[in-house]
Amino acid sequence: MQFASDSFDLYQCILPIVNKGIESSAGKTIVDIACGSGRGMVKVAEHLKKSILHSKIILSDFYPNIDAFKGTKAKQPDVFS
Repeated sequence: MQFASDSFDLYQCILPIVNKGIESSAGKTIVDIACGSGRGMVKVAEHLKKSILHSKIILSDFYPNIDAFKGTKAKQPDVFS
């Protein structure tokens, strides 16, 4: 799933909606609930860095995979927390 998401940039089509939501809110933070490893948000983070400066993504999960979270955060440490 991650390979397909990254290879075909599947989330690019939702970025205008995400950008509009962030711009209309008081903050620049996305909370990804039940994100699994969080790796699906890596491409989204790359796009957000270009369009919305100082944006943040908070990863959360009921049973978090801490090692996976660390790996995702390492890819974009200024965005993920």
